[in-house]
Amino acid sequence: MTPGARPRLALALGLLVLGAATPRAATAEAPLLATSARAELLAAMELHIDGGSRVASVAAAVQSILHLLLEAPASFDPAGHLLAGARHFRAGRFEAALVEFRLVERAGAPPADLGLYLGPTLYKLGRLAESVEAFATLPPTAADPLADYYQGLAAFDLKLYRRARASFARVIRDGGPKLAGSARRFLSEIDHVFSRPVGAGTVDAYLEWARQALALRRPALARIYLEEARQLSALAAGARAAEIRALEPAVR
Repeated sequence: MTPGARPRLALALGLLVLGAATPRAATAEAPLLATSARAELLAAMELHIDGGSRVASVAAAVQSILHLLLEAPASFDPAGHLLAGARHFRAGRFEAALVEFRLVERAGAPPADLGLYLGPTLYKLGRLAESVEAFATLPPTAADPLADYYQGLAAFDLKLYRRARASFARVIRDGGPKLAGSARRFLSEIDHVFSRPVGAGTVDAYLEWARQALALRRPALARIYLEEARQLSALAAGARAAEIRALEPAVR
């Protein structure tokens, strides 16, 4: 691979993963790409340099670029990409941060705590469902008050109030005074929502959202909605318990 090609290939891959560009548009995002490196990039995307009459699918392009990026595995530095992503996040460059974190995810054997990086970034980009899915991948040992706060925000905005409440409760327990104070305000709002009785109709709504997530082939998101339905059912005298049990095998 020519010098300088790897970072440009990484940029193209990031744009594709984000869904922000077609293969040809991704190359246009790198106008300073050297001719030789551009040829590699176009070849990876199965495009003709002389005008591009044959365009690969985005999935094929991603696979081809990954192959080039990882052809020398020792040169791929997950920790470096995580650090670069964290810097982008702190600077408010959330799309650039997501590119870095997705590269680590797609490279194989991502760290168990990758959701601590992906979850807040996806929340900042307004991709709420993806954010809660990312947080759901975290093991119990991956505790972080700021990540819990972002998880609470994403869950709250998706009306996953029981999940949000659990996240904010952890922030109050483990976070600093400022973060805990904000979490208490959200907790108060959630408790106000549940000051009124929960009916079967509320459980029905979450069951329907779980079914929609399954239809979209997003079982992790379906599990999250089904768990919310289960907790609400317990507050509604067991309403729709049979329907919840019937749906459980589909989300495992």
